Amino acid sequence: AGETLTTFSFAAGSWTAGNTTGSVNAGTGVGAVTINFTVTGPNQIAGTPRNATRGNLTNSLSIEMDQVSPGQTVNTAFVFSKPVNKLRYTIGDVDGQANGWQDLLVMTGANAATASTPTLTSATGAAQHTIAGNQVTSTLNACANTSTACNITVNHANPLNQANIAFTSGPDVTTPNTQLIGIDQIQFCVPNVDL
Repeated sequence: AGETLTTFSFAAGSWTAGNTTGSVNAGTGVGAVTINFTVTGPNQIAGTPRNATRGNLTNSLSIEMDQVSPGQTVNTAFVFSKPVNKLRYTIGDVDGQANGWQDLLVMTGANAATASTPTLTSATGAAQHTIAGNQVTSTLNACANTSTACNITVNHANPLNQANIAFTSGPDVTTPNTQLIGIDQIQFCVPNVDL
């Protein structure tokens, strides 16, 4: 009531590989919103971000890094052209492997200066993920790119005009290898009048 549901998934070729900024248009009419993405941080893999299958999400926005030590982070910021309600999206392939890598992510959001802290849901629960508030840490169990078992759903209850994913090399692997996640299945409600 008073809102229009907008959904967006990345299509093949919708992101120019290697660009760290990009915009997509989601929805039509009242539900039309432009989403501007910016990816920042050290040790990103050459030619990324790019469209790739992650967590069985075909053409997801793949964020890839090869950090030197635990605690190093790549941030993905989404800025919406107008405030949206009930933002929900999926992060694919949040996993780890002993002596290989460990994915640790913190998701945040805001509507101007007002924070919007999301809730997180794991596709498979404690076998794959430890969730504490808006942070998820992978166990050291790897998933194939075509498996949904390591996916996380992010839900924001409050209105926002920006969101962020901090993708960090976790503490349990001292010399991390290449790590990757995919962002896709973005949906939100657009108020039929400005918030």
